[in-house]
Amino acid sequence: MRRLSVQLADRSYPIVIGERALDRLADELSALAPTRLLIVSDGNVAPRYAGALARQLAALAPVTTKVL
Repeated sequence: MRRLSVQLADRSYPIVIGERALDRLADELSALAPTRLLIVSDGNVAPRYAGALARQLAALAPVTTKVL
């Protein structure tokens, strides 16, 4: 997997690119001990990935999905 860091003025966040990266997302996020999660997607990507991703992440915390 390849990791990129987006640096903003007051914060930063990682972007992970790689084969089957979504399958590993719960493992990556578990270290953060989230209390809630938000999936933000568009109408093209959400139908394909949002449902499976939400089910996977629900083991960590309540998940809300927002399609823009």
